[in-house]
Amino acid sequence: MKTIRMFAALVVCVLTASVTLTGCGASGTSESAVPSVDLSKYADLASGRVIVIGSDGKETDWELDDVDDNQVAFEEDAEGATIVVSATVLATKSDFQLNSGNTVEAALQLAATETVMGHPAATALTIEVDPSVVSDQGIEEGDQVLVASTNWDVKYDEMRAPVEVQKIS
Repeated sequence: MKTIRMFAALVVCVLTASVTLTGCGASGTSESAVPSVDLSKYADLASGRVIVIGSDGKETDWELDDVDDNQVAFEEDAEGATIVVSATVLATKSDFQLNSGNTVEAALQLAATETVMGHPAATALTIEVDPSVVSDQGIEEGDQVLVASTNWDVKYDEMRAPVEVQKIS
């Protein structure tokens, strides 16, 4: 009987900690506002570059391909910040399931370049977008885009809405 009570207490403790840390059913990410950044300021940003704009206006420069390798440092740098990414569109997707399991109406799969040593590049980041953004700007495979968001989930290589997207070329 004592073992059952100890097990029950452990279960309650774990459940309480889980709810406290992530909220009931929350994914661990918070709702974010549409980023207020002038993307035209970054029109010359090379594909594969990431700029983290802190709340104090300080900018930190990252390589898109280095974010996964330095996940903890990037997450610390990006907390509460607006993130601007310049990348190449590998694919546009409709009714697409993200790595996190969420299904979105439209998404852009991005990488620093289209190819690596003659082979198609792997997707470095998937962006949840409004389908009208893709059609209104005529965004296609091979285009370079600028994307800004305050909601990048590094664990799943996803940038979730709301995002700003601007086709560069």
